[in-house]
Amino acid sequence: MKKRITSFVTLCTLFGLLFIASVAIGETITGFLTINNELITDDGLIYQIEQNEQGDKLLEAIGETVEVSGLVKNNEGVMTIKVSDFSVVVGEEESSKEESEKTSDQ
Repeated sequence: MKKRITSFVTLCTLFGLLFIASVAIGETITGFLTINNELITDDGLIYQIEQNEQGDKLLEAIGETVEVSGLVKNNEGVMTIKVSDFSVVVGEEESSKEESEKTSDQ
């Protein structure tokens, strides 16, 4: 009887750890932010933006490429991200333009 209880507790612990690992992972993702509150990566993955304070601020960058850090969850095949931080990615073309403007001002 004691072996059964120990086996059951061990099994429950393993399932719990697997569940936690599969449900939420902190990540940084780069992608294009759409008007539908979605972040689409270069390889076609789509993440829904969860509503929170940082997520709402992120939505001001619709139409931009952004780098987003946060908690990623897979809810029955729908990937969501709870935004903790983000930045707008400056493209190489824009970056070169800014650098040339800085050097011409000097």
